[in-house]
Amino acid sequence: MNSTDKSIALVDVALRRRFNFERLDVNYELIQNDDAQKFLRELNGIICAIKNPDFEIGQSYFMNIPKIDEENYELKKVFLCKILPLIEEYFYNDWEALATILSPESIRIESQKKLVWDEDLGEFKVESEEFDKISGRRVDYSRDIFKNTQKT
Repeated sequence: MNSTDKSIALVDVALRRRFNFERLDVNYELIQNDDAQKFLRELNGIICAIKNPDFEIGQSYFMNIPKIDEENYELKKVFLCKILPLIEEYFYNDWEALATILSPESIRIESQKKLVWDEDLGEFKVESEEFDKISGRRVDYSRDIFKNTQKT
């Protein structure tokens, strides 16, 4: 634990000592769009199964979506701009959880050949062996991610 963690912990203890905390559950009835309400219920169900109810996404993100949203345009925009970054933060580097929530098709695996420094030539060379590949994963932000997420 570093000094920043310690100071935040002290503030947390001080707040808990001085204030009363009340749990507020998600009120799905405040969401007027039926598709958005259904989407959030299903999403929170998965999040609760993987983490716990403290990580549920609240209704405030979805309350401004109109009752009639042609082709779920506003819902998709909220998902891509607000919900997806939040999910990535909640499940940072937990690729199995992200694949469960967003669908396996939404996780892109990329491989690159490893570069090695050649002292004699003074330049980088591409390593030729297959085991010297570097693999990484990232969320694919294509337009299909919303559709893929609804399939899970």
